[in-house]
Amino acid sequence: YLAARWPKVLEIVVEIAVSVAFTTFVATQQQRLMDQGILQGNLGVVGQVIAQLLVLFAIVSVLSLRQNYATAQLAQSVLRDIRLRMFALVQRLESAFFQTMPAGDLLTRMTSDLSSLETTIGVGLAQGARTVLMIIIPGAALIQLNLRFGMVLLIATPLFFVAGRYFGPLTARASRTRQQDLAALTSLAQEDL
Repeated sequence: YLAARWPKVLEIVVEIAVSVAFTTFVATQQQRLMDQGILQGNLGVVGQVIAQLLVLFAIVSVLSLRQNYATAQLAQSVLRDIRLRMFALVQRLESAFFQTMPAGDLLTRMTSDLSSLETTIGVGLAQGARTVLMIIIPGAALIQLNLRFGMVLLIATPLFFVAGRYFGPLTARASRTRQQDLAALTSLAQEDL
């Protein structure tokens, strides 16, 4: 579903990259503000840094609003296609299917599961891209500023991926169990009504 919408995904990633670059730029400008501006009593540098940060802040704020809108638009577009496909599939099912399948399970799949998917697309995509870019962009700046610290970052980063590979299946299993429990509860509530 996302492959067909690659221009929108690319737009979101670029907007996140600009936001991360701004955060990194602010960190580097704090040093300049202190070392060349405040401690030296150079008000010209202080004014220049503050003016740059204000202009860039305004630009990044507008881009962040656009990124939030684009992310919501992407999530809703994908969910609309999935809902239409699910509805078409349910319409083609034999009536015997509905005799054996608890109604609550079907309702949960079409509501709660899609809601989880919406969160994954809306929040997960943006947070995943931001996390990767928060390693790459500040990492490149750190390597440029201090090679030794940059190398520590490069060595330590894979540990986070190893932890994700270990804890990911445990999290997925817990989520699956929760969804099955929710389906059983919804089915019971629907049958009792």
